[in-house]
Amino acid sequence: MSESAPLRPLSPYAVTKATQDLQAGQYHSAYGLPTIRLRLFNHTGPGRPPQFVASSFAKQLAEIEAGLHEPVLHVGNLDVARDFTDVRDIARAWRLAALHGRAGEAYNVCSGRPTPIRRILDILLEETGIKVEIQTDPTLMRTGEIESLYGDPSLFTKVTGWQPEIPLEQTLGDLLQWWRKAVNTDP
Repeated sequence: MSESAPLRPLSPYAVTKATQDLQAGQYHSAYGLPTIRLRLFNHTGPGRPPQFVASSFAKQLAEIEAGLHEPVLHVGNLDVARDFTDVRDIARAWRLAALHGRAGEAYNVCSGRPTPIRRILDILLEETGIKVEIQTDPTLMRTGEIESLYGDPSLFTKVTGWQPEIPLEQTLGDLLQWWRKAVNTDP
């Protein structure tokens, strides 16, 4: 998906993101406000809350390792694919956008690769080496979910020189380590 793709939000959350993007573009057009619109795709890494899929998996696995839960992992739809980037690469992208981005422009900040959610889980399971039962939780399923969603970061790369540097395996390993520490220090 490039920056020229029409914004067609399919959820209330997506509507808020599209509205922010359009409003920033309008403020630039109407008032000359030097807005730069970053369209962030999925990002994860150490410290990410468990409401997000990779962090949810990592937290559950850390709790299972610590003996806090039975070896049962609750998951939603593992068959969809998303574009994941390390949050530390995203932070670097924000800085480069502020330094080199063109006012009024929209930029995709993403890896440009779809990763199945099942692959996220597999990487984390490989990292732990534990055996778990996978249970699909109907409350984690989303209606009307897009099968595959990923972006094209080439415009942002051209303007800023930015590219993701941290491999997904490292991101997920660091996320799991963060949750291991968090789980073992919680009162």
